[in-house]
Amino acid sequence: MVDPRFDWGITRVMPKQFRRQIEFALERGFTFQTISEYLSHKNDHSKRIAITFDDGYKSVFTKAFPFLKENNIPATVFLTTGAIDNNDLIWTDKLNLLKNIDRSAKLTINNKTYTADQLKKTKTLEEIKSYFKSLPNADKDEEINTLLSQSSTNCNSIAQDDKMLSWEDIASMDKEEIEFGTHTVTHPILTKIEKSEAEKEIVDSKKRIESMLKKPVTTFCYPNGQAQDFDENIINIVKNNGFRCAVTTIEGKVESSKNIYALRRITLANRRNGLVILKIIKELLKNA
Repeated sequence: MVDPRFDWGITRVMPKQFRRQIEFALERGFTFQTISEYLSHKNDHSKRIAITFDDGYKSVFTKAFPFLKENNIPATVFLTTGAIDNNDLIWTDKLNLLKNIDRSAKLTINNKTYTADQLKKTKTLEEIKSYFKSLPNADKDEEINTLLSQSSTNCNSIAQDDKMLSWEDIASMDKEEIEFGTHTVTHPILTKIEKSEAEKEIVDSKKRIESMLKKPVTTFCYPNGQAQDFDENIINIVKNNGFRCAVTTIEGKVESSKNIYALRRITLANRRNGLVILKIIKELLKNA
């Protein structure tokens, strides 16, 4: 997410910092490609970067896209189609809203009671988020909806840039150098749901984007994206449904010898410009 504010549970980078990071890379001879372009030349050992955005937030269109378009820089955006279709929030963003509850309120989550002041603390909220990631999908959704009701939380109170892209936004970016991949329908932890449900999440999201953009969708991003969030069953679903690759949130470079259905990435969030490039260079030098 590209936004001037930093909230728990969301990977953010300020617009000015994002622009400077990209400029910093360009000045040092890096070129930019979409994920598909990157993999089409996977034996090319020149300095290449593929920019990716997860979830499909409005801020990609309002904050990042103008700069990318102006500089002819391609990128890949992974869409959570259910939230886009329903003008809804991803479940993690609904949890973010709990930090705004009335100061006198208390909430009980996983047999622990939290005050409003505690819910404003990053450490507390990360603990709560981890708990919800451990739940089966149906239980997670039910408990989150109960919490929102108990706390009188208004999902419409979220800032405009924190909402999801519209299909009109997506169509505008699709005309430029922006590639779209799928990130499931409802952003579940795929290893926490039935295999048949996981396949439906992956395939329905793919079909929805293809129906709207009238072109094949061949890139996938695992929700949450850590090692425990996908397994061989999930990888095989992705492989067998027309995807050329899948990305994770595990830090590291892309290596041609590694599994293209478990590609690593490097986050730009909370890193100074030089540290981003230093991280990339360190990864390039590994096993060189």
